[in-house]
Amino acid sequence: PSTVNHLPIEKHLALYTTFHQDGRNQLVHQLASPFVYFSALVAVQALVPALVLPLLVGSILMLSLADLKGGLAAGAAYVVEALAAVWLSRHFSTLPLLLIAAVVQGAAWASLIFIGHMTYEPSVDIEGLPASKGLYFERHYNRGEGFGVRLNLFDRVLQFSIAPLAHANEVLFA
Repeated sequence: PSTVNHLPIEKHLALYTTFHQDGRNQLVHQLASPFVYFSALVAVQALVPALVLPLLVGSILMLSLADLKGGLAAGAAYVVEALAAVWLSRHFSTLPLLLIAAVVQGAAWASLIFIGHMTYEPSVDIEGLPASKGLYFERHYNRGEGFGVRLNLFDRVLQFSIAPLAHANEVLFA
């Protein structure tokens, strides 16, 4: 184990890009990834509405610390999602909100994994043999192994949020 306890943003984005090569997979991620965060906001709004604003501000600050322009661009989308979660909470009680959040979360992840990765993303060849589509997790890249780092909490949260940051950067670079 290394004494380094932070994975640079460039490595986070490079890992994301490596495992999202196919344009159709990228499109699925651009469409479905925002719903992962949105469904979390809906659940938080249903259970502890006072935490929505701190969660929103914390998310935008965390992404902006990693990448100011990308974080602010993703943050703009987060604000819209938070407003939608608040609007839903004015029209539905707690149980229906939690059901909405669960269905949206499940559908988003199912789309990302089964449509994006399993259907469109090409297999990666390692030493001439096709590797598993779960290589990212099997090789523990999600834990920073192989990079000489031990991921800290910031890295883990950033890693979970890397999709919107990567998509915001794609838009900014375009």
